[in-house]
Amino acid sequence: MSTPAIRRLLRMICLVVITACLSVSYSSRAVSVIHAEYDPAIAIPMQPVIYREGETDLIMPNIVELQEDSEAFFEPNTVKFRAKAKEIVERWYRYLRRQLWTPQHVPADDVIYLLYRKAPSSGSAAATASKNYIFFYDSYTNTPEKEKTYGTVIHEIVHLLQHNYMHHWAEWMSEAIAYYIQHAYFESWSVNIFMDITRKAMVEHQNGKTIETRFHNIYCRKEQVGHCRGFRERGYIYKQDAIHTAGMLRLIDSYHPDKRVVETLHRILYEKAASGTMKYSNEDFSNTLLELTGASLDEYWCDYMARVTGEESKIQTCYRPRIYQYLPNFLPQIW
Repeated sequence: MSTPAIRRLLRMICLVVITACLSVSYSSRAVSVIHAEYDPAIAIPMQPVIYREGETDLIMPNIVELQEDSEAFFEPNTVKFRAKAKEIVERWYRYLRRQLWTPQHVPADDVIYLLYRKAPSSGSAAATASKNYIFFYDSYTNTPEKEKTYGTVIHEIVHLLQHNYMHHWAEWMSEAIAYYIQHAYFESWSVNIFMDITRKAMVEHQNGKTIETRFHNIYCRKEQVGHCRGFRERGYIYKQDAIHTAGMLRLIDSYHPDKRVVETLHRILYEKAASGTMKYSNEDFSNTLLELTGASLDEYWCDYMARVTGEESKIQTCYRPRIYQYLPNFLPQIW
């Protein structure tokens, strides 16, 4: 047999072997990442408080109410809200301080100020947080009780714990962590509920534009060309809709409940910021997840979106076999 014929035969054999390996690798990687007991309808249970060596007392900050506007402070619905909000902060700050543990001192460890004020405009936020202040606006606090969700209080507590990194490079992830704690811990959302929110956002128009269009309008600038693959492919970096990133985190947590992925990401971000490093890139997040769980950001987002769009049959192909990293060096030798 001539040399060219031998090379052709080797190519055919190689392609058959690679195809078989990839098929097995896709399946085995997906199985290794996705636990068989995964059930998207199950809510996350409350995690026990974790005490570390040398820690015997829970941190108990003083809770102080402040009024910037007396009318906003004494509105009937706001009075009811104030009592409930204070109760939630007193209980949940201590709990979340231990779950999202960092050894560094946080300003809110000493005192937390709950400041009530008039909303600057009709479209303003329900609440905001900075250092050890939570600002509540009357457009939220004075709404009827049945129309309010107290999860917003939890969301802002998380921001108190993120105070040194939430406005830096990781802002989209800080928002996602806050949404995750608010909805998965406090409101007991299952993965299915998060996916329903994402599914609805994918098809509804908001301000006359779809979420896909808004994603491109904000991120597709010359300096951010690498982010322009669209919401379906890279929507987890979309800060304005970090609720969808929270859904992906909830999915990851359902696969790896023992890894405490969200708590680990928070601790890494806090400690990076404390050391003076404010930049934590998407690649850094991806590598952290890869090390913790065996899969990357893009792989998990692909999985999440496949479930959102009802394409579960494609989930297996989301988890790229590691054999790919060897092909560039191997193929030239026989081609």
